[in-house]
Amino acid sequence: MKEKYISIYFEEHKKKRLDIDDAKRRDKLQESRALANLKKLRTIEILSGAKPTAIEQDMSELKVCYDLTPVELRTNPLCPHCRYSIGDKAKNIYGQLDNLEIRIDDLLAEWTTTLLNTISDPIVSSQKEYLNPDQQKVVDEFIATKELPRRVDDHFVNSIKALLQGFEPVMIDTEDIMAKLDELGPCDVATFKGKLNSIVDSYTKGKDTAKLRIVVKRTER
Repeated sequence: MKEKYISIYFEEHKKKRLDIDDAKRRDKLQESRALANLKKLRTIEILSGAKPTAIEQDMSELKVCYDLTPVELRTNPLCPHCRYSIGDKAKNIYGQLDNLEIRIDDLLAEWTTTLLNTISDPIVSSQKEYLNPDQQKVVDEFIATKELPRRVDDHFVNSIKALLQGFEPVMIDTEDIMAKLDELGPCDVATFKGKLNSIVDSYTKGKDTAKLRIVVKRTER
């Protein structure tokens, strides 16, 4: 009976615990560029942060134990290293790492499509002119290649966020602002800066300044 129990337990233990090769593979997956990209992208509001979190959770639940030997079970009914108990709710590890890799790749593909479809919308793309040149370049490259950067960094994420937040242009007529400047008269630097801020405030009063872009244009006559 003991030999039969040892055989059954040892086989079940192997089904529920990652061996040394699988443990290395999981570590590599946890440190992969693909997963790091998902972590960066999930801060963009239109993407569901729950999906990469679920992937990370499922990955962390895969337990590692490769030290158990049948000899140890002769004096201990449970693995002395991980205390695995037959009948616990641990997942069978077979195929789990393959499945996690597929989920990561599929989610990256899904999010790439979602972002491309969103920023290609005419209403959204019309906001691109209010980004700075570096941000415009990032967005243009993404649209042209239809692929995420190999390494998704803060600059890429912030460029996409900036485009999606929706800007409100504040159009200022050149002659109008020049007329207000003419009215200032001679003043010291501090006074000039204060009055200049007051002029800007008069154009932006009651608006969300984080979403404003001031555009100075000469009225065509």
